[in-house]
This record gives sequence, structure tokens and C-alpha cells, in this order.
Amino acid sequence: MSGVFIIGPPEYGCSKVIGGLRVNKPIKELVWALLTAVGGYDSNGEPLYSEVITRGGDDGVDKLAQAWADKHMIPHTGIPANVASFGKVEAEKRQIAEILDMAPSCAISFKSKHTDAFMKKLGASGLLIFEVQLGD
Repeated sequence: MSGVFIIGPPEYGCSKVIGGLRVNKPIKELVWALLTAVGGYDSNGEPLYSEVITRGGDDGVDKLAQAWADKHMIPHTGIPANVASFGKVEAEKRQIAEILDMAPSCAISFKSKHTDAFMKKLGASGLLIFEVQLGD
């Protein structure tokens, strides 16, 4: 299996606090279980991903996915939008193009107002998307 792209709103998983990060343990466990389950395992019980791709955040699901990748010694790449440099529309187009250039085999999306429009555009490429709905 090749890489996986994972996205979630900044409020999911963990957030910055003075002196470190506040981690939502149930969300962390869910993110880690999804990354492990979707990727499959090799004969040694290790996940099969070649890479974990995020939007480059330093909190939320991005941070939890990076920690999972580190634990399993899998490279991770953050692809920030760079809205300040390109403007929102162009930055999003560039970000989607970069993600697709990395050829992930699938995406895991935590559904929210922050992720829906982006994932709709990414999904138009035919990428297999596993969507997670939390709460109402």
C-alpha cells in the first residue's frame, strides 16, 4: 500500500496549551486505530503505509497522525496551504495537486465544516475516501 492522506478539523485530537499539547485520548485512539486498520499489516504486524500525508498542521488530527507515523517509523509529510503567499483559492488548488502528486492510495477524513469542501474537491479525483462523522 502506498501513502494515506488524513485530514480533520483543528479542534479534533489535540490542541496547543502552554507547556505542550492537550490530547483527547479517545480521538487519538480512534485516529491511530483508523490509520492501522485502513492500511493493513505486513507479516510482522506492522502497518503497510509508505507515507502519511497531512495538511501540515501542528495540532488536531495532523499532529496525532504524525505521532502515529513516528511510532511506526513511517515517513510523514505535511503539505501546508500557504494561503498568505497564494490566496485561499490558489493555495487550495496547489495543496490538492501536491497531495495527488504523492499518489496516496486513500484518504481518511474527519467530517466538519473545515474539511467538507476540500474533501469534495479532492474526492473528484477518484481518490478512495473513508469519511468519519463524530457527534451529531
